[in-house]
Amino acid sequence: MTQPASRVDTPVSRADVNKALFEARLQSLGDTELKYPWESGVMGDVFSETNDAVGIPTLPAEYLCFTDQLDSTTIASVPQSASQKAAGQSLELPFYSFAIKVKPDKDMFAEQEVLWTRAVNKWLQVFEVLGFPGQLGAALENELHFADPTEHGLVLRDALGVKSPRTAAKRAQTLMQYFRWLHESCSDLDPWERSHCLDYLRSTNVCSPAASLGMSFLEALRFARYVMQIPIQDALLQDPQLKGRAQRLMLSRDVYRPARPMKAHEVAKLEKLMMGQLDTIDKYMLGAVLVAIFSRSRWSDLQYIHRMWVDRNEY
Repeated sequence: MTQPASRVDTPVSRADVNKALFEARLQSLGDTELKYPWESGVMGDVFSETNDAVGIPTLPAEYLCFTDQLDSTTIASVPQSASQKAAGQSLELPFYSFAIKVKPDKDMFAEQEVLWTRAVNKWLQVFEVLGFPGQLGAALENELHFADPTEHGLVLRDALGVKSPRTAAKRAQTLMQYFRWLHESCSDLDPWERSHCLDYLRSTNVCSPAASLGMSFLEALRFARYVMQIPIQDALLQDPQLKGRAQRLMLSRDVYRPARPMKAHEVAKLEKLMMGQLDTIDKYMLGAVLVAIFSRSRWSDLQYIHRMWVDRNEY
């Protein structure tokens, strides 16, 4: 009886994995589900196979990076460019398939609820460390002991009002970081002792603090005093040495040195380059730069583009 030959597992290339993922995403998308920006609205009319948009100039397929529309013999004869070798990716799929992130639709209200839950839990930790001080602390302690568990957190949620949940969570996180330092460095756990606050912002510490540590700490103190009604002395908030040390820390921040603005003739030169014989990757990148320039967008802004359309009045 012959035994079957053993199989050796070979690693799959990154291009094959990207191709399989991209094809799986396309197959999982229905007509009513998430579509790409060029598949809906005006962009869908422009890029559709039936060009019904009157007056809109047609672009060569290579400008849109649809490599499957190009002649296969032409693609095979063109040698691999330097940018393609640097990217290490084959262009069996359109190049935009490697750049586009397929993100699911998020429920804005559910996301806000998660942020509020996180902020309320952080402030609950702050009040527990401080022993539930002030009128708000007494109401919070009464809620934890006598209220229905489904209503826990309502006191803090009402106190925060219309504040941003991200800001509320950030202020509480700053105070918790200060409490941890206080527990590790000081035997006296009085958090509002002036000497402790000054030592926390001391620039000669072993771990050099961040430049924004002082201002973030002062903002957290003001938030706790005026929003959450935690009894912090006004003298501490107005202490000139504490504010001066926070300002000195800000001076250690690196100076922001932006690049000079592009000139009009430089942008015009980039536009002319689009008409040249560029490979797909370079043309795709150059087009992204021009879109960012004409839309006055940062790279972070371009990540949140939902839809693009052509102003027909321009033609």
